[in-house]
Amino acid sequence: MMPDPTALKPAPHPGMSNKLLSSILAAICGLALGSGVNLGGVFVEHYGPSVGPFAFNGNGAIIVPRGLGPLLLALGIVLLARRRAYLPMGIYIVAFVVGFMAANVAITLTRA
Repeated sequence: MMPDPTALKPAPHPGMSNKLLSSILAAICGLALGSGVNLGGVFVEHYGPSVGPFAFNGNGAIIVPRGLGPLLLALGIVLLARRRAYLPMGIYIVAFVVGFMAANVAITLTRA
């Protein structure tokens, strides 16, 4: 006898929908990672490590936002695409850029 296919479906969550929860989580992660990349670049620019002739402080810190930024952006996109969460993917991209720019504005305002 074949099992009932409706018995294998999980019960719906009584709270928020899965799409709304994924969108909120994507926005929070995008804002946090975008601003973290920018703030990390500024931190490395001022207090960066140096190993022999290589130093990350000063102009060497450009590798943080130019290398780590696209890596984290692509990682989030791939993780959300594997879940087929296309709306949260778009929200993640926008939130990442907004977080990066907001941290840039905050850093500029604190230096003035």
